[in-house]
Amino acid sequence: MTPPSGGVRGLRRTYIAPDCLAPVVQDATYSYLIQGLSPGWDDIYQWYLPGQYIEVSGIPDGYYVLQTTADPDREIVESNESNNCGTVVIHLTAMGTPAPAASIVGPGPACPK
Repeated sequence: MTPPSGGVRGLRRTYIAPDCLAPVVQDATYSYLIQGLSPGWDDIYQWYLPGQYIEVSGIPDGYYVLQTTADPDREIVESNESNNCGTVVIHLTAMGTPAPAASIVGPGPACPK
């Protein structure tokens, strides 16, 4: 999503999928979507979209640190290359049952340098 011209710098706008997922191209079989962020905008994607979930089948109950890194190969020119990593502590419960659950406990440790 691109902010409209004259947008206020630092103002965060949020679009929740599927409202922000207008197909770019469609054919008889597929709709092709672009997912991504623009400065000052937030998009919230549903878990069932490709690349928006992590398979945890077979993982036992417990606490885990989930670390994510944006642009790990540094292919995108950025004004700040030091803020591309984040971590959270996840609690998995009832794994291996019909009702497994995952919850975010809170922030995780600092990312490795």
